Amino acid sequence: MKTFIFLLIAAGWGRSCLGQLPDTSRIFVTANPYLLPISKAAIKGSYPIEVAYQKTTHIIFPARIKDFDAGSDAVIALVPENVTNVLRVKANIKGFAEETNMTIITEDGGFYSFLVNYNENPEVFNINIANNLQSDAKVASHLGIGSINPFNQTQESKRIIPTNELLSFSQKVNAKSAFLVGIGMVKNECTAMIMGVYRKQDVTFLQIKLQNESELDYEWDFIKFFVKERHTIKRMAVQNEELTPLYVHPESIQSIGAKTERKMVFALPIKSITDNKLISVEIYERGGGRHLTFEIDDSVLNQAKSI
Repeated sequence: MKTFIFLLIAAGWGRSCLGQLPDTSRIFVTANPYLLPISKAAIKGSYPIEVAYQKTTHIIFPARIKDFDAGSDAVIALVPENVTNVLRVKANIKGFAEETNMTIITEDGGFYSFLVNYNENPEVFNINIANNLQSDAKVASHLGIGSINPFNQTQESKRIIPTNELLSFSQKVNAKSAFLVGIGMVKNECTAMIMGVYRKQDVTFLQIKLQNESELDYEWDFIKFFVKERHTIKRMAVQNEELTPLYVHPESIQSIGAKTERKMVFALPIKSITDNKLISVEIYERGGGRHLTFEIDDSVLNQAKSI
């Protein structure tokens, strides 16, 4: 009997010690010493979303949807046959009262969690997840939990290159000679051509030559980059993911004088793309129609040289 009492006391002491561990080391503590605790870094956050019975909410993901699961029959969802990165969601039960959840897995390894509540008049009907990933990573880092970014996202999940190093790398790229030809666009005596592609860590540096052979100065409204599907169906709505440059060199250039040319470098937060995607380059003239647009495929990025 004494031995039995001693074992009970020892077990109680073990539970007491486990309960005194700091919150940062584990989320919950169990009396079973063989269960592993769940750390904050292992938790992935969830998006709040409202759905209606007579209205459809559209969620656009960065990649093709592979799997969907809802916590209850109160929510139904559909992936259009020809637009496989879009999820159409609505309520299957009018006015359902209890919160439920749903999860989506995409082909690039992304895992997305949603907490779903009913509202016949949701404030938001269309959500582009790709435009929220950088914010997600920052908020998750602040909360001390894991980011919900796909495994191959580079914007925040990889080591970020400091601005002063981006400047240094951009200057080195800008000084290099061209090794690519015939990738770009010519329109109304204005030219935009890719001269070279370089890579450092998970950042791709595009060396672009802008040439103006006309008698008029060329001032652009914006230069943008998008990741888009290689093949799309006519009349099909496609949501392109914008790639915001981490750095542009030289920063001060916004125009090209008549009969002049300039070289620029754009540091993009991307390492590679799949063969079914393209990078679209769009240069729009301010107050004019000499817009320059062209595309870069994976074969071009695969020629990237190290800096």
